[in-house]
Amino acid sequence: MHERYDYLALILLTAYTLAYRRRISWTMVVANLCTAMGYGYYLFEELEGWELFTFLELAIPYNIAYFALTADLVRQLCRGQQTDRVLRDETREGA
Repeated sequence: MHERYDYLALILLTAYTLAYRRRISWTMVVANLCTAMGYGYYLFEELEGWELFTFLELAIPYNIAYFALTADLVRQLCRGQQTDRVLRDETREGA
């Protein structure tokens, strides 16, 4: 039930990917589906036979999605640092 601590991050990351990084929006679709299925276990635990996946089966694509999103964010940050470095060098050369 600790997934509830992740909901705000999921909402913000989903908004970020839809607004700026549509190429990796699949990561948020996977993460949101895994979270909804995990939370459904607690909501509907009295219903027999509704579970499609175990928590381990949900954790694998969930972690792959987070790893892909993190890798993309790190790539973006590194690209930004390189751009800043190039701009600083051009400013020094022009001065």
